Amino acid sequence: MRLTQKPLSPIHPPPLDSPSFSFHQQPHPPTSLPQLFQISSSLLLFVNNNGIISFLNELRSYSPQKFPLSDSTPVIAPYWADVDVSDDGSGLVWYRQTTNPNVLAQANREIRAHQQAASKNFQAAWVFVVTWDEVCFYGPVGEGRFKRNTFQAVLVVDDTGDKSFVIFNYARLDWTTGSNSLGNEMTGLGGTPAQAGFNAGDMENFYEIEGSREAAIINLTQTSNVEIPGKWIFRVDSAQIEEMCPVSKNVIDVKPQLQRHNPELWRVGDEREVKVSWNSAEVDVMFQEAMGFSIEILEYRVANGSGSLVILWSKDFHDAPDNTYTLQMPKSFSKTKMSVAVVRVTALVDVCESKGPSIFSDVFPVRPLLASAAASQCSAWLTSEANLSPLSHQDNTQCPCTLKQAEGDTAQFSPDPFCRRDSNSVLNCRYRPRQAVECILPNRISYMLEDIVPRLHCCEYSTDETLCDQYLKYRPPVTCQQYQAPSAAQAAGDPHMETLDGHAYTFNGLGSFTLLKVKDSTAVVQVKATRAKNTQGQLENATVFTGLAVRSSGADSPVLELALASDNVTLYQFYVNGQLQDGSRAASVENTASGSSDSDSNSNSSAAVPVLTTWQAGGISVVESRLANQQPEIRIVLDDLGLSLLVEVMEELINIIAVTAPQLKGKLEGLLGNYNGDSQDDFLSRDDVLVPASASMREVHNRFGMSWQVWQNESLFTQVSSADFLVAAEAQLAQEEEKNFTPEYIDEEMSTERGYSGVAGDGMSMDICEGNTQCMFDLQVTKNENIALSTLKFNKRFEELKSEIKPVVRCPHMADIPNANRTLTGLKENDTVTFTCYHGYQMETGGSMRVLMCLNTNQWSAERPKCVRVVDTSEDFPIIYVAAGAAAGAFLLVFVLSCFIRVVHRRFTRPWSKKSDSSSSMDYEQAIELPTLFPISDIPSPVFENPLFLQRLQQLCDKGSFQIPRPTYVDPNIYSEYF
Repeated sequence: MRLTQKPLSPIHPPPLDSPSFSFHQQPHPPTSLPQLFQISSSLLLFVNNNGIISFLNELRSYSPQKFPLSDSTPVIAPYWADVDVSDDGSGLVWYRQTTNPNVLAQANREIRAHQQAASKNFQAAWVFVVTWDEVCFYGPVGEGRFKRNTFQAVLVVDDTGDKSFVIFNYARLDWTTGSNSLGNEMTGLGGTPAQAGFNAGDMENFYEIEGSREAAIINLTQTSNVEIPGKWIFRVDSAQIEEMCPVSKNVIDVKPQLQRHNPELWRVGDEREVKVSWNSAEVDVMFQEAMGFSIEILEYRVANGSGSLVILWSKDFHDAPDNTYTLQMPKSFSKTKMSVAVVRVTALVDVCESKGPSIFSDVFPVRPLLASAAASQCSAWLTSEANLSPLSHQDNTQCPCTLKQAEGDTAQFSPDPFCRRDSNSVLNCRYRPRQAVECILPNRISYMLEDIVPRLHCCEYSTDETLCDQYLKYRPPVTCQQYQAPSAAQAAGDPHMETLDGHAYTFNGLGSFTLLKVKDSTAVVQVKATRAKNTQGQLENATVFTGLAVRSSGADSPVLELALASDNVTLYQFYVNGQLQDGSRAASVENTASGSSDSDSNSNSSAAVPVLTTWQAGGISVVESRLANQQPEIRIVLDDLGLSLLVEVMEELINIIAVTAPQLKGKLEGLLGNYNGDSQDDFLSRDDVLVPASASMREVHNRFGMSWQVWQNESLFTQVSSADFLVAAEAQLAQEEEKNFTPEYIDEEMSTERGYSGVAGDGMSMDICEGNTQCMFDLQVTKNENIALSTLKFNKRFEELKSEIKPVVRCPHMADIPNANRTLTGLKENDTVTFTCYHGYQMETGGSMRVLMCLNTNQWSAERPKCVRVVDTSEDFPIIYVAAGAAAGAFLLVFVLSCFIRVVHRRFTRPWSKKSDSSSSMDYEQAIELPTLFPISDIPSPVFENPLFLQRLQQLCDKGSFQIPRPTYVDPNIYSEYF
């Protein structure tokens, strides 16, 4: 578990902290320092940009060297690596010495808390702090410019001058190696990684932190010798460096590692043995090398509003090489309250006589042995809930059904930029807007204890059928029944369009066009289409989008314009109302690092983390994202309208995906259609002329596409893109060539009748397009593989997005039924719910089990069944069906007699022979007349729930004692179940 203690001492602006401006070292005046590594108390201290503090001499080496060093320079090295702070924005190195009481008090607390008994009364008198703040490595290229390290060294001396400590704090480590140390220029990894530790300068005494000069050194933000990730404390006033105790070299491994798919079922007092095991390949090295393990069972308890884990059972194990251990169930779980528990496994290591890192199982509910005990605990919970104010159930029914759906529905939902699942910051999730709807609930132990466990006790563990209904009154199920999925449209490549209603076409217009417009509103999205160029830079008879302009609703809404840059420095630029945005918003490939990211970058993996920049212009939100070796992506959201644009930027063009919320249905017009749910009327021109959906691309181009060309007085564009004119001298030539522009049509160009051969010009192979027609058309008409491949890639992205946001089938909550078990596989399409009647019960329609399936109509295949008690009848007696005809209002008893002649013969003790006269035989035949039977499924209700039958029974007792007529020829004992 990560602690929330802030690892770094505060960094103050000058003059409290002084920046180290020197490219090499910044000498500090001699300080009164005690015998650090048994060195003279009068020292000259050098703050080095390359991640070290040296004494007596400067240390100019950029590449970290193995300790002990070959010279006599004492060194404190929090992170010795090739730091470069020579450029603006590449970070700074700050230092200060202080006797500020607040700083001294903080140093006292840290050292006393983590040092051995001899330093419990330590009293700091002097502190020297050096901070390497957001520093870059030497020689970065591309994404490497965004890599940053932030770490700190704190020297602490007591009031006697006898004791000295050094504290290393690591807040962020993105890189390990500069290019001079053979590091990768894009990642800052590889080569000879950083060194961390101490060198006494006597070529004998030294200390290296584990992982130094190895790739693992980047994990110093996650490791510690004082059980606080990113913090290391050492005593350094003697010849031997002393680590603090207890040692937990990788406390970041205190996290669930036992893989679980279903909750454990633990019973209070159950004496059966339970086995615990884990996968050694997924745990820390210390686990693999441990002498043994301490295994504990902990119960989560809440007292005075605060929760804690209480150890109920503990045992050390030393003799299980296969990592499988047997536990005895404790009997000390709470008997009166519901419980949740967890298993903790701690490695036993021979370091400072302490325990190593721990791993935890998932949290699981504790089930009482008896159903009556579960019912009692449920009743106690219901009583407690009744005394509390009702929960304010926020309406989550409009939330997306899946996380993928939520991530894709950028028109209606977005991640909270101040709330991350992997963050332990005390400020995490604190700044959510009041009007925001939280669709992903936190997965905390309290949620298990207050919501999940009560449901299990009331609805599954207990046999009291009324408790579950009472539970659901306090915790009604939340579904996504009311959620309405958005729609997505595409405009990519030599513009290949797909409307919001799903009609695909290609439009090769030249100029500015209305991509989307909200009717009766100022909100509009315009695009600029210019001539595409082949790989030789020559204009082709093809167009691509090179500019985008957006305005939201409202008279004072600003105009946001995105243009491909007109210089060779930036890839694209933003303008707001015609004004170029500053450096942080110019969104150059080099400048996107100015954005903030709360992602966890403390990994030695080369996996890229997106660099994000988020800003707003009026009611328009912009999120710029950059991944290594990928094209920049820009998300533009018109917050109040429910419209989102995903823009991929390349050197030659931009590709666009539009996502619209359902509330815009029937309110849009433009090249992406009218969004009314009917793809057959998408080609509605600006003049309200409907072009048939089956029209040729030439007809669609001339009658529909060109009608949406932006008039000069309504254009939002203010900038001229480099895609229009490379230099002023070429302007006239470009204009002349544009006059001769003749658009190509995909249905004609790709027609075999026209001679399409499957091979593009200049010998380019269509194989790169993987059969994608849009890609092949772009390769054919632009003769530019980059454009064609971008179309292929972006089209795949579009298809994935459509799959993610398509409506998801979700059937309503299916509650339990009395006298049965319920097994639910889920609420998605083709999921099932199985009801199995208890022993002694059967389905009302026969049988003991019913399976219902979730259909694509968002409904179950049948209504909830009912389990009724089985009537136990003997085989020697007739079978009786009792039916009530509610419609006729009559009471009908139907008697079915098996072998009725033999039964009657036995009851009257008359001999049976073939000589019996015919009249007797006829009497028996006339005495028993079998009426037509009602099928079981047609019986409207149990007989004693029929109001007409109950009224008739009441009338029977009007003249005296209550009498129910019984047949005289059938044993009345068999009716005891009914009468």
